[in-house]
Amino acid sequence: MHKRLICFILSFVMSFCVMAQNVSFEYWVDADYQKRVFGSGGTESVSFAIDISNFAEGLHFLNFRAKQDKGTWGSLNRQLFVVQKNNAPISQYESWLDDQYDHRIITQHTDGDVVQTIDVGNLVPGVHYYNMRAQYANGQWGSLYRCLFLKPEIGVDRKPKAVEYWIDNDSANTKMAEINDSIVVLNIDISQLAAGSHVLHCLLQDITGYGGDDYAYEFTLDKTVEAYTVLSEKKDTLTFYYDNKRVERGGSILGKTFSYISERSWDRSAESIKTAVFDESFSNYNDLQGTCYWFFNCKNLTEIIGLQYLKTDKVYDMRCMFEYCSSLASLDLSSFSTKSAYILTGMFDGCSALTTLNLSGFNTAITQYMVGMFMDCNKLETIYVSKTWSTESVINGDNMFSGCTSLVGGSGTPFDINHIDQEYARIDGGSTAPGYFTDINDVSGVKCARVSQQADRQYFTIDGRKMVGVPTTKGIYIVNGKVIVKQ
Repeated sequence: MHKRLICFILSFVMSFCVMAQNVSFEYWVDADYQKRVFGSGGTESVSFAIDISNFAEGLHFLNFRAKQDKGTWGSLNRQLFVVQKNNAPISQYESWLDDQYDHRIITQHTDGDVVQTIDVGNLVPGVHYYNMRAQYANGQWGSLYRCLFLKPEIGVDRKPKAVEYWIDNDSANTKMAEINDSIVVLNIDISQLAAGSHVLHCLLQDITGYGGDDYAYEFTLDKTVEAYTVLSEKKDTLTFYYDNKRVERGGSILGKTFSYISERSWDRSAESIKTAVFDESFSNYNDLQGTCYWFFNCKNLTEIIGLQYLKTDKVYDMRCMFEYCSSLASLDLSSFSTKSAYILTGMFDGCSALTTLNLSGFNTAITQYMVGMFMDCNKLETIYVSKTWSTESVINGDNMFSGCTSLVGGSGTPFDINHIDQEYARIDGGSTAPGYFTDINDVSGVKCARVSQQADRQYFTIDGRKMVGVPTTKGIYIVNGKVIVKQ
């Protein structure tokens, strides 16, 4: 897909007349007038490039107007262009004026811009409209796009001054909007409209109040709820939604699952993402089946907001979900349901900043693969689980704790390089049943643990006084947020 749209506005093309030296102009895309861009050009033509990488698929229109010699703005002109992503390529276009479909013009699609010179000599004075739609290689026609233009009478100012508009057949509740410098912005509340096809009626009025013909624009209001993601303009925040506002938010559809990293719509921006947000609406999405690679290689991700809104009851594949999230310091996944998950391979591999991990909601009764699940989490000290954690169905749990050198179980079992597979993937039972996990439901208030001799651990007395070095006398101490008993 082309990432930039290169526009050439020629002085001799009727649709985009520029009749001044050192032309000053402004342009914007679709209805986003507030983000218009100002520029100036040469004597024969002007050119500029537009970044279209974040545009939705389909036809869009470029708005352009130039300043005349006297400093006033000329007429508004529009040029249609197409944004293609993964759809079938466009093969041709057809266009016609007003209702003259029988006299339509067929234009074959090329890699360049579509430029058409239109003969308006035989049109009667007044407002007309230009129709255009694209046909894809699979034979399917795209949406119909229209833009208005005016052919004035000689000696009579027929420039539109206002527009009267209404929706469908509600002509009893028309509204008026003034046209300033050839621009009119219609603020229409469509929140109460039903899903389906509707018609916007527009009636232009000139200085004499003449209304002319009624021009109708068909549009479809899609209220279909869907799961999608939106990447912020700075590409540092990824938000998950489940509602009917994907198009207006410029979002990308989130599939039920995918098998390849490149299938992520945010894949090329993964390293730029700092915050992930699950909107409250996402709690209504109950058909998610896979989260593999979701945050893979999001090296600068430091915060995930709203994880309680992520429903994972039907998710069977969480493989590499957080792999190489090397800036995450802690992660609370207690709201996760893993009752359907059979593969957790590499889920936290390379989370080198992670110190605590709450997996107390994990039910792994049917999980078969845990290969490298916590590999190279070298700062990870505590993993909380509950009695629903199990490895009974695990086929392969090799290197599950490889590189977890800071990990200590709830009863004090320290990391042992000789036990890095699934053998110690259980709640720590002390010397008789050592494990690397801590029971989230331990209500004793005191976790009996062996004192580690690591120099980087900070010891405090039970009343909060910091100690120098490792305590040598028996008693109750707090080390790195965990209550221990030195015997």
